[in-house]
Amino acid sequence: MKRSHIPTARFIWNLVIVSTLLFSQACTSITEKFTGTKQEEITPFAQKTVEVLVVENIQIRDNELIHLRRYVDDSLVELDELQLHMEKVKRYRDKLIAYSIDLVRLTEHYENDEERVAAYADRIEQTVDTNELNRLGISEQEWATILADIRRQDSLLDALRTFQPVINTAARDFEALIFRIETDLVVAVRKEFDRRIEANFLEVNEFLLRQSDIRNELLAAMIAIDKYRRGDEQAIAELRQMKTLVSKLFASSTPNEKQLLKIEADLQERIKNSTVLITELNSDYANYEHARAELDKKEAEVFDALTVARLQIATWTLAHQALVNGVKAPGEWMELSVKAAKLAGSVLYRP
Repeated sequence: MKRSHIPTARFIWNLVIVSTLLFSQACTSITEKFTGTKQEEITPFAQKTVEVLVVENIQIRDNELIHLRRYVDDSLVELDELQLHMEKVKRYRDKLIAYSIDLVRLTEHYENDEERVAAYADRIEQTVDTNELNRLGISEQEWATILADIRRQDSLLDALRTFQPVINTAARDFEALIFRIETDLVVAVRKEFDRRIEANFLEVNEFLLRQSDIRNELLAAMIAIDKYRRGDEQAIAELRQMKTLVSKLFASSTPNEKQLLKIEADLQERIKNSTVLITELNSDYANYEHARAELDKKEAEVFDALTVARLQIATWTLAHQALVNGVKAPGEWMELSVKAAKLAGSVLYRP
C-alpha cells in the first residue's frame, strides 16, 4: 500500500531553525533598505508563516497503530485515499511557506520595485500550474490577464494586492478539500475499519451475547426458586411459561424441596460453566474494545489536524490581505486563537 512521506519532528525543528536564521540574517538589511515603507513587514510576516504552518501532519499511519494494525492491508483503499488528500493539505501549507520565504528573498535580492515586481510575476507564473488553474476555475486567458496586471504594478505590494483574489480563491478551494476529507474520506475510512473489526470479532461477540443471555436465564431461575420458597406459588409457573432452555428443568409448576435442591445444583453448575466461558473470552473482547478505542482516538486526531489546517489557512490568507493593505504587523493576524480563526473563517468563506 502506498504510504505518505511524513516529516519527522526533528526535520521540522531543523527547518524552523534554518528558516529563522535565514530571516534573522535578512531582517537587518531589509529594514535598512525599506525603512518607512510597508515592505519591511514582509520579513515578520514570513517568520510567522513558518512558525504557524510548519507543524507535523496527523494521519492514520499503520506504523503508529497497535490494535488497528492487523486490519491494514493493500485492499484498504479508503486509507490510501485519505492519506493522499492529507498530503495535499501538507503540500498547500508547504507552498505558503515557500511563497512567504520567496517574498523575503525578492525584497533582499532586487534593488528596485520594477525588478521585484518582475521577479514576483515570474515566480507566480512558474509555480502555478495548469492543473491548479483548472481546479480554481481560472481559464488560460484569465490567467494571462492576471499575470499582465501583476507585471504592470508600480510596487511589490501592489503586485501582491493584485494577486490576492487568486489567493482567496485558492483558500476557498482548500476549504472544499478539508470539507471533503471530513465528510467523505474520514467517514469512509471509519466505516471500513468498523466493518473489519466487527467481522473479525463477530463470532466472539455473538458467543458472548448468547452466554450473557443464558446466564441471565439461569439467574432468573434461581430468583424464581427463591420467590417460590418465600410463598410466591406462581413464580415457577410463570418461569415455565417462558419456554426457555432453563424452564425445561422444572417438570412441575409446584416442585417439592427435593426437586428444588436438584434443580438448584444443576443451575449452579451451569452458571459456573457459563462464567468460565465468559471469563476466557474477556481477553478477546478486550482486544475488540481496544481496537474500537484506538479507532476513535485516531479519527479524533485527524479531525483535530484538519481543524487546525482550516484555521491556519484562513488566518494566513487574511494576514496576507492585511500585508498588502498596509496593516502594521500583519504576522500578528496568524495567531491561532479560536476566536480570531473563527472570525477569519466567517469573513473568508461566507457564500
